[in-house]
Amino acid sequence: METDDDDDEILVCTSLLMAGVCSAGVLMKTKKKSKHSVWVKPYISERHRHGAYSTLLPELALNDSCRYIQYLRMDVGTFEELLALVESKITKKTMKLW
Repeated sequence: METDDDDDEILVCTSLLMAGVCSAGVLMKTKKKSKHSVWVKPYISERHRHGAYSTLLPELALNDSCRYIQYLRMDVGTFEELLALVESKITKKTMKLW
């Protein structure tokens, strides 16, 4: 048969366990999201120097028109004409927030 001391010991252990569970729950709820260290990946920010449009297409247009046609399935004149039609719609625009 259990004594009062055993009951007190069980009560203390249970209280400690419950306090641990509660504090773990509080820690999980208050954990902050980590901040992004980089918002734009380096390979994306360098695409104006290393991207296909800025490096490969001018090279093919000047030196190898057959491969340009194979790459885009159109000649330089057709591409420039199509680009002129859609350029205003696909150009990045800055917007004012306020």
